[in-house]
Amino acid sequence: MGSIRLVGVLFVVAALGSLVYLESTEVGFAETRTQAPDVSDSRVNPHGPDSQGAQPAPKPADALGDLKEIPVRDTTPSYPPPPLENPQGVAPNNQPDIPLGNVGGFNFDEPLLRVNPTNPANIVVTSHRGILTSTDSGATWFGPTNYPNALGGNGGDTGMTFDSQGRLFWTTLVNRPMPSTVRALQFMEINPTTRATIQAPLDLQVASGDPNPNSEDKEYIVADEYPGSPFTDNLYVIWTKLSGSWSVLVTTSTDNGATWSLPLTLSNGIVDNQPWPSDIAVAPNGDVYAAYHSGGAAGATGFTSVLRSTDGGVSFPQKTSAFTAGQSDVSTNVVGQAGAIPGLQFWMLGSGQPWVLPDPARAGNVYVVTNDDPDNAHGTNGDDADVVFARSTDNGNNWAVTTIPDGSGGAHQIFPFAAIDQFGNIAVAWFDTRRGQTNGFGNLLLDVFATYSTDGGLTWAPAFMVNDANNPFDPDFPNNQRRFPTPQQTPCAKTMATNTETCRIGEYFGIDIDRGAVYLTWIGNTYDMVGNVAGDQLWFDSFWLPTDLSISKTDGQASVVAGEQLTYTVTVDNNGAVDAGNVTVVDTLPTAVSYVSSTVACVESPTDTLTCDLGTLTPSEQVQFDIVVDVGPGAADGAVLTNQAVVSANNPDTDGDNDTATDDTSVTRVVDIVITKEDDFDPIVADSGVPNGRYTVTAMNKGPSNVTDLVVSDILTLPPNVTLHEVNPLSGSWNDATDEWTVSVQAGAQAFLVVFVTVPLEADEADVITNTASVVGSGGGESIINTDDDSDTEVTAIRWPTANWDVFKEYTDGGAGPVDVRLECSEGSGLAFGNPGEDTTPAALQWRRFDIGETQCSVIEEVPGGYYELERTEDCDVDDVEDIDQGGNYACTITNAPTRATFTVQKLYMDGNIEAQPELNISCNTGLPLDQSRTADLVPGPLGSPQTYEVKFVVTEFDDGELDCVVWETGKTGYHASYNCNSSNSSCTAGGPSGIPDDVFFEGPCQFDDVVSLLPDDGPPWHNLCVIRNYAEPVAVDVTKEWIFIGEPSGVDTDYELTLYCDAEIVGGQENCPAGPKEGIAGGNGTTWCTLFEGDDTEVFSADVIPQWPSSHCWVDERVFDNAVEIENGCTDLEISAGEGTACVVTNTVFFEGIPALGRYGQLLMVLVLLLAGLVVYRRP
Repeated sequence: MGSIRLVGVLFVVAALGSLVYLESTEVGFAETRTQAPDVSDSRVNPHGPDSQGAQPAPKPADALGDLKEIPVRDTTPSYPPPPLENPQGVAPNNQPDIPLGNVGGFNFDEPLLRVNPTNPANIVVTSHRGILTSTDSGATWFGPTNYPNALGGNGGDTGMTFDSQGRLFWTTLVNRPMPSTVRALQFMEINPTTRATIQAPLDLQVASGDPNPNSEDKEYIVADEYPGSPFTDNLYVIWTKLSGSWSVLVTTSTDNGATWSLPLTLSNGIVDNQPWPSDIAVAPNGDVYAAYHSGGAAGATGFTSVLRSTDGGVSFPQKTSAFTAGQSDVSTNVVGQAGAIPGLQFWMLGSGQPWVLPDPARAGNVYVVTNDDPDNAHGTNGDDADVVFARSTDNGNNWAVTTIPDGSGGAHQIFPFAAIDQFGNIAVAWFDTRRGQTNGFGNLLLDVFATYSTDGGLTWAPAFMVNDANNPFDPDFPNNQRRFPTPQQTPCAKTMATNTETCRIGEYFGIDIDRGAVYLTWIGNTYDMVGNVAGDQLWFDSFWLPTDLSISKTDGQASVVAGEQLTYTVTVDNNGAVDAGNVTVVDTLPTAVSYVSSTVACVESPTDTLTCDLGTLTPSEQVQFDIVVDVGPGAADGAVLTNQAVVSANNPDTDGDNDTATDDTSVTRVVDIVITKEDDFDPIVADSGVPNGRYTVTAMNKGPSNVTDLVVSDILTLPPNVTLHEVNPLSGSWNDATDEWTVSVQAGAQAFLVVFVTVPLEADEADVITNTASVVGSGGGESIINTDDDSDTEVTAIRWPTANWDVFKEYTDGGAGPVDVRLECSEGSGLAFGNPGEDTTPAALQWRRFDIGETQCSVIEEVPGGYYELERTEDCDVDDVEDIDQGGNYACTITNAPTRATFTVQKLYMDGNIEAQPELNISCNTGLPLDQSRTADLVPGPLGSPQTYEVKFVVTEFDDGELDCVVWETGKTGYHASYNCNSSNSSCTAGGPSGIPDDVFFEGPCQFDDVVSLLPDDGPPWHNLCVIRNYAEPVAVDVTKEWIFIGEPSGVDTDYELTLYCDAEIVGGQENCPAGPKEGIAGGNGTTWCTLFEGDDTEVFSADVIPQWPSSHCWVDERVFDNAVEIENGCTDLEISAGEGTACVVTNTVFFEGIPALGRYGQLLMVLVLLLAGLVVYRRP
């Protein structure tokens, strides 16, 4: 007792004085010794102070939306069934290891693994504060999610369990915040797939009313997952309190963890001596079994106690020793002390962990697996640890102890862990050193080995390696923690030759088994880019226990007809004691068949190979399914179809002889042939020398099989003049000598033979052609059934080529009359048959026995008087007449119109006169009275000429093409005319015929001869056009020069100069204007002028001027010389118009001798006096 108090005092001193950082996840009390303890010390803390060392800060739980999928390798197993009968002798094939990463965020891992009993594909892995989940049996993983300690410290030694409803409950150790040294247990409920927290963290010490919460360690939780148990879904938590004399405690919850019972102490502190670590499990009847290691690790002292509760954990009255003293005892492996195992530099006290396994399939059976040094002399003989097994068949009252055979030849088997499934199959795994591999420090590498038992632990399969051969675990990974001596360091030194440090790698790893499928997770290494060990992480692997699958198949018939369906029935049985996982049937189909369907999921790849997925088969389960195939219609008669199917699973198979099934079926061939013969034309239309008759023989194979070398005869009977042109088999071959066609036809297909004949125009319409086709036989040996339709005959008539016309007559004036028409054709020996119609009834015309496409025919009509053929449709004239079967039915419509001629007269006054109404005339040799548009309309003139008067004349009821007409005008005074004509339906000339007065026509008239009819809206703008242009004629402008003489005129100079100006063209004058008229020089733009010279008496001068419409103006300027004085100029404003000239007088006065002495001004004064005196000046109009 004093030593216990001393330990407590030293713990406080160490905690307050040395500033040793408390354990992050598996916190024990502070170690009081400064040197490594002796292995016999009963007070050795299995974890020691700070067993995990300083750890990184906890990571927050992942958000549900940020799930991380861990990439994995392909883990699809492939097990060729070995020819073994004893399941204990069959080793599973090793699967590729899957890295899971560092789940808990610490530098060594202690993982657990659990399978959801309600959803075996849901697997959960936990380590420290982290959880990974898989929903596809470990193929892919999500997470990890890390859960912070609600009490404020760190955590470790996680436990978890599923209840009968698939709910996941999770526990962990937590350190309460400094300065408190109390370590507690934390409980939560977590979603097993999303890892979301369902029930908030709960302090189990507080919840259970633990009277002395301090240094709790190594807790495990289990649920009663059996629906038939009286305590279904009870939760039990077991742990060791590492204070005082140590004690194993258990608490129970009956309400899914909401409340917990007062902890129940299971161990005896004096007798048990260091009761640690512990385990707890539940049997299907609700019995609870607890087991823990006791007695330390001195070699001969360690034993394992098992307790039983039959009242749902209220009490555990039954207590026995599954392993007595010395039967479950291994070295703690403190380097530098007695008992240390050479080549192993890590702490091993936790290797004595017992695993208690109630058998769900064998009532009353209970098993315990743990570790033991076979000679109890630790570190002496090279075999310091074996896996041992205790077996009870009476609910744990009595035990038989054996060593699980491992065949290692003296190597070490440490840290065993075990699980049992619903069928009582036991799986055990451990770290093993049998390969003897070492690292660079000379320390041993560790492999994960496993074995299993399917008979309740009586026999065991040979041990096999689980991890990949290139993936052993190097326990001396960088940054792992030092366990001894204290204080702990990170990293732990690795060189055995120069130090006495003891490192840590954790004290357990995870295993679970469900229906024969075993899943494992263990601490292993991470590697750098060149393959060197870089740290630690979790690894995952799985294997299945062996079973015995058998397969059979049958199609239920000895033979099958090619082209029909065949159904194979496949039966698979699981004759083993475990589930067969991923059961697959590979069915190799015969090449002559094709896959149609199956009643289970089958995939065809490659062709003719089916892979059918049957999923999981439980023990004694049978699956039966059908595979439907089409037997190829071309399968050879008498051939044998061999179908082989092989079954396999994830599990090894103990009996490979019944994993293959074969079925043989013989083939027969049966065909149903239908022969049909069709002519393309009936009757055949005769034509000149071309193949115009065609027959098609069809051989249809209605199956179900293909037919080879079918022989069909074809007999053709031809009348005179009809000849065979060609026989063309589209497939197969034709024999001219035998008139037989040989052809192979697939089922459901047709073959064709085409026969061409030539029927010329010389053939007789009374003759017929007869053609018969019949099946003769088959060269392939097929059975021909239904022979009623294997022959057919075609009889074909002959017809001469014929073309028909329906001829319609239409009248534009609504009139009616006989349809008097006929056909005129270029060639052919046929006749024209007329059926003249009356009124609107069409005439029917026909032409026969002609060369098709080579004959030209026209419909000819007799046009009634007073009408002309206005238009006809294209079928009235055909250049390549066809037979009525190829479009030789023609519809001809002829439109007649009353004869009608239009004469358009355009009258243009070239001087721009638009007021003078024209007087136009027409005279014709025949026809009805004229219809004249008497009101002339002004229209735009042709070719930019002045505005034009337009008049239309219409003549009707004349003989088409025999109408002659003359158009002329009655001239207007002051103008002369010129004529021009244009016609689209006659000949026209400009000039008058005899008998018309010459003074009427000027240069005309317009003469139109042989006029034909056109409707007003047909042809060019004018049918018959006469254009008459009127030009103004020159008019005279007369200027008279008069003189008045005062005095004696003799010797008086009378020179003068007169100039005539006009705003119209001066086209001529008298000899006084010898130079002719001039433009623009004196008179300015737009004027012409002419100078008249001197005269000595009264004179008259004249000029010819062409006036413009409505009038033009002229004026005269005078220049006088010497004694002449201009008295009056009457020519200053002269107006002329078409046909009207003008005259004027210029008067001058000349003074006689003596008057000039008056001087110039005196003479002027004299003139004025004379005027005032009443001198009358005469002006001639």
